[in-house]
Amino acid sequence: MGCYLSAKGWPDFYPELDIQEKLAELVERIEDRVVRNGNETGHHWFANALEYAKEAQQLYRDGQVEAGRILLRQAWERLDSANKANRRATARAPHPNPLPKERG
Repeated sequence: MGCYLSAKGWPDFYPELDIQEKLAELVERIEDRVVRNGNETGHHWFANALEYAKEAQQLYRDGQVEAGRILLRQAWERLDSANKANRRATARAPHPNPLPKERG
């Protein structure tokens, strides 16, 4: 979240920030999530977020900050959807050996 917020507020709030470094960190973190995610729905959302983040990174590099912010927001929304998909999958997964209910 910090990478996203830093990039969103640059250069207004964080002029000293190396924006390309932060965006590279964001892309790297999303790439890691794409590789590690086993949930098919979550994987799709993470992959989609990665594409938006890479496009935003290029726009920032080209000096099109406002367009980059729009794509960063879209990447963030997809990351949020990916995380929700993962939580739903985890919540649905039954425990392999459920504890017996106590009688009383």
